[in-house]
Amino acid sequence: MSHIVESNKPVTVRAIAKEGSTSEKAHHNNNNNELVPKSLADFGPNDRWFAPVGIHALFLGFVPVAEYVARLRLTTHVFNKGLGTFTWAMAGFSTRQLGTAGMGVAADKKVLALGLFYAVVTFVSTTALSITGQTIGRPGGYQNYQPRKGKPELSGMAHRMVAAHQNALENFPIFALTVALVHFTAPTNDHLIELVALHVFSRSFIYLPAYVLGIDVARTAAHLISLGAAIRALTLVALSA
Repeated sequence: MSHIVESNKPVTVRAIAKEGSTSEKAHHNNNNNELVPKSLADFGPNDRWFAPVGIHALFLGFVPVAEYVARLRLTTHVFNKGLGTFTWAMAGFSTRQLGTAGMGVAADKKVLALGLFYAVVTFVSTTALSITGQTIGRPGGYQNYQPRKGKPELSGMAHRMVAAHQNALENFPIFALTVALVHFTAPTNDHLIELVALHVFSRSFIYLPAYVLGIDVARTAAHLISLGAAIRALTLVALSA
């Protein structure tokens, strides 16, 4: 009996050592025991007092960053031709909907065109992501009869695809508010249009791909930039009221 106990000791020690080395680079998800890589943006139990202060500072600190990026006028150039073509297609290929200035749409309709584009991304494209994630991540695939069943048990890319859709819905209200206020107060203000375009570009072309691919630092940066752009736009509208 004593011989069996002694022979098990080295095995136990090796198992503990292996587990300890793994935990330095990753931790387990409590829901499904999935091994999740650690991130620079993780908060541990000892950060419970720092987290509220740090998050406020981080989010608000990206407002001036978004302002600086918007002054470079980069995103409106990206949308210059593509947004006009998109609006033309959504209007049933009617040439009457296209203008000759700015991003291919009438000067006072740029913000609304951006709103239309991002509404399609949020409610169509990310819905397709969510359904695809459930299709590849659930044993029985996507089940339309009970479409939300099994979402908590998803892991890996399938989970991230569903989560990207949910996050897009959660963050759409501040974008909708920004578009509405900018359109009704200063629809031709180039700087406000650039801030709206920055929000759309960050979330559509950086945030969503980074979320699906698991590039967490890029995803977080894009989220902070997009939110900073919306807050900055709302601030400028409020100051000019």
